[in-house]
Amino acid sequence: MHTAAECYILKTVFDDLFLAGGNLVVNNKKTFNSSTLIKLSKISIVALLTFTMLMNCASAQTLTVGPSEIYPTINSAVAVAVPGDTIIVQPGMYIEDVMVTTPDINIVSGSGNPVDTIVMSTSTSYPISAFGVMADNVNIEGFKTISGYSGVGFFGVNNCSVSNCIVSEGLIGIDFYNSNYCDADNNIITLSKGYGISVALSNYCNVSRNTISSSRDHGIIVAQAEYTTIDSNKLYNNGFAAVHHVGISHQRSNYSLVVSNNISNHEYGIQVDKTYNSDFYNNYFNNDQNVVFSNTNLGNAWNTTLTAGTNIIGGPYIGGNYWASSSNSGFSQTNTDADANGICDVQNVLDSDNIDYLPLKSYILPVGSVYDLKESDIGYTWINWSWTNPSSSNFDHSMIYLDGVFTANVSTEYFNVTALSDSTSYEIGIRTVDKSGNINTTWVNDTATTLDGTAPASVAGLSEVAVGYSWINWSWSNPSDVDFDHCDIYIDGIYAGTATSPYYNATGISQGTVCEVGIMTVDSSGNVNTNLITDSAKTDEQVAVTTVTSKSSGSSSSSNTGTELRIIGSDEEEDDSVADLEETPLQSTPEVYEEEAEMDIGASIASEASDATETTSSAPGFGVLTAIGVMISMVLFRRKD
Repeated sequence: MHTAAECYILKTVFDDLFLAGGNLVVNNKKTFNSSTLIKLSKISIVALLTFTMLMNCASAQTLTVGPSEIYPTINSAVAVAVPGDTIIVQPGMYIEDVMVTTPDINIVSGSGNPVDTIVMSTSTSYPISAFGVMADNVNIEGFKTISGYSGVGFFGVNNCSVSNCIVSEGLIGIDFYNSNYCDADNNIITLSKGYGISVALSNYCNVSRNTISSSRDHGIIVAQAEYTTIDSNKLYNNGFAAVHHVGISHQRSNYSLVVSNNISNHEYGIQVDKTYNSDFYNNYFNNDQNVVFSNTNLGNAWNTTLTAGTNIIGGPYIGGNYWASSSNSGFSQTNTDADANGICDVQNVLDSDNIDYLPLKSYILPVGSVYDLKESDIGYTWINWSWTNPSSSNFDHSMIYLDGVFTANVSTEYFNVTALSDSTSYEIGIRTVDKSGNINTTWVNDTATTLDGTAPASVAGLSEVAVGYSWINWSWSNPSDVDFDHCDIYIDGIYAGTATSPYYNATGISQGTVCEVGIMTVDSSGNVNTNLITDSAKTDEQVAVTTVTSKSSGSSSSSNTGTELRIIGSDEEEDDSVADLEETPLQSTPEVYEEEAEMDIGASIASEASDATETTSSAPGFGVLTAIGVMISMVLFRRKD
């Protein structure tokens, strides 16, 4: 079986060989002819061998990225990925500029939640981006990006997409440059230093269901592009640092479809410049000036054929656009609808070449509920929720409840709750209210939990349970916290490792040495309890056992021989008064033993006692007492009657 990288190389070789074969292009269904067969004969052996190797290639693989995975960075996985692979990125903060040059791969967050999988770019210089895509058929899904020339940029590619991402603080939020058949779907783009979304020198691109706000320049710009679709996006408060605050800027582009967008709170809702043969209908405009034209703009339609169906403000027919203003003086707000079909009685002439023949009129229905309610960001003491307000022009505000208690009225599509406790769940509840004060009694709820910022409790009952000449064993009770993960162990103030079980054995210690253990607890979120719990213990120490033998002053061979047993600790010195006596090991001599068998019995007793001492006890002082008992037993066997 070949690796994925080998397969890609073999495929390239195989494709080149068939390209060299002239008309032998099976995918294009060209027929074989005599010329083809001659060319095939020159390469057939190599081609068939290559094809055989391709048959053994591994199928598409899944590469997992994360701090504890084989691939710690996204770039490290991208570097080895081959066409067909999927890269799954576990939650975390990744500070890198991901550059994708391999085609046909998917890069997705493991959680599917962009809030917890963040890619932060290191520069805003072209083309450095949080994700910079330079290969075809690449899909990016489920990330939060911060900074970069673009949060997600597609440069000279085809059939790529970005979806379910939160893109913030890039020079351009999402950038399609010289790219075709690319999609940006269901993203949140905010705080861009330039444009929210840019489609430039690109064709057949689709921008749909995105929320774009607080860009310093235009919310969306379409420049020198054709067949662009801008569908069901929400744009508000963009262009605050530009000369003109523009929701959508459509420049030198043709055959576009701009439909079902909500464009509010701008100086200009849409700017149209040298635009031809494009359709603009079923959009909700609520800006200081909803449309502004530059240069010649011909062949554009500002309504579709009147069609039964719910329009963007909840009316029963789809036709043109809804034209409003914050002062309630917009065309749709001031003109009549005599037959109450949701279409104004007169057309809206934008200029001589651009007319909305079926402008929408307010159609009063019970205001709908908010939707797509979710937590957009979470901290230790705060939660930020976001949602989409109902598109009805009769919507006025939302009533916010936290854990069933009324908190505030808001007309925005977000709410930040602060002063919360960490690692605690909270429920937000929302009900909508119309301009007449009627409350929609349907609740929309979401529950979120603040991040864990509390360290676990300390260990308890730390003490030594066994001591040897070169080791000490400690035990304790771990805390009962449900998120407790492990203990950090310190020996004499130096980090020694971790322990999940409630015991630790320190080895390699000198005998007679006092040693201190220190323990700090850590939870699964990495919170460390810095309260160091300590205990000290001392290793055992061995003693020297000395026997001395002296003869009586008569110096007779028949005189009795005296044997003295002395126990000398490691911190004692031998008395000078016995320095002239002979220090002897415990061994048999004719003068002190009657039979050799007696020595064997004594030695056996000593050996068994020594073994028992090593295996059954390491309490301080016990070794000394055992040695005394052994020596007394041996002396009794050695003495004559």
